[in-house]
Amino acid sequence: MSDISIVTAKVDTNLKRAAQKKARELGVPISAVIKEALRDFVNKKRFSLEEPSQYLLDMIEESRRDYERGDYISFPASQAAGGLRDALKNLED
Repeated sequence: MSDISIVTAKVDTNLKRAAQKKARELGVPISAVIKEALRDFVNKKRFSLEEPSQYLLDMIEESRRDYERGDYISFPASQAAGGLRDALKNLED
């Protein structure tokens, strides 16, 4: 028997109900839909967002304002090649 985990996520009630309805129409349990979405995410190493969240939009706007003010940190490509760990280490120094 395979090892099974329970995943809990907060989801908008209307979205959950709509997903359950579509799954029923297709004759599959909602867990099958969620499992397939997770498999797709793991295998393709990507996911798509239909509509960005307000939080993401706010962060993009904040980043744009920071960039326009010159309030950002940039690393040469040679440092970036060393990975995020090296770049973060430079922030600590």
